[in-house]
Amino acid sequence: PPLKFIAKDGTEVANPRHATPPGTMFGAGQKAWFKARLGATDATWKLWANPTPSLPMRIDLASIPFTNGKNGTVGNDGWMGYPGELRELMRFVRDNGIANLVSLAGDYHTHAAGVLVDDPDSDNPAASAVEFAVTGISSLPMFQVAKFLATGNENFTNMTRFESGGREVENWNATLLWGTVSALAGAFT
Repeated sequence: PPLKFIAKDGTEVANPRHATPPGTMFGAGQKAWFKARLGATDATWKLWANPTPSLPMRIDLASIPFTNGKNGTVGNDGWMGYPGELRELMRFVRDNGIANLVSLAGDYHTHAAGVLVDDPDSDNPAASAVEFAVTGISSLPMFQVAKFLATGNENFTNMTRFESGGREVENWNATLLWGTVSALAGAFT
């Protein structure tokens, strides 16, 4: 259930959304339909035409020693804004032995492929599906957005790009794929 109060700068503030239901990407009816269809099909491959990506774009800032950084995600649009609902769907897939689910997603600022798991915060997440995501035709590449947002912040700049041999080297993919420590080590070496 939603919290009645939210901590803000050491003070508790009333949560204006306390009495409203949690946000949902699908809504109850569509989610029930989706689960029923997945559970009933005997198709070898289940293709999920997903309007927005499910792959979390996580940044592991807590792995940087002595910084007290907190892990986070890049953006909260798409399924990243509904992690509880996605976790519910991926657990449903796992618990019902549904194999070969492929999410074909769009509307992203990057091309990406990866494994969707039942609980990305678990020490031992189980694979539930795979996803292939593609960019929108008019979307700025995520690197350009990250590069702009990093301006003025040396550490974030090094996580997005660095200079080597007089040329700019894109480092954003390394940050997302191998973590911030690996990306920063690459930038500094």
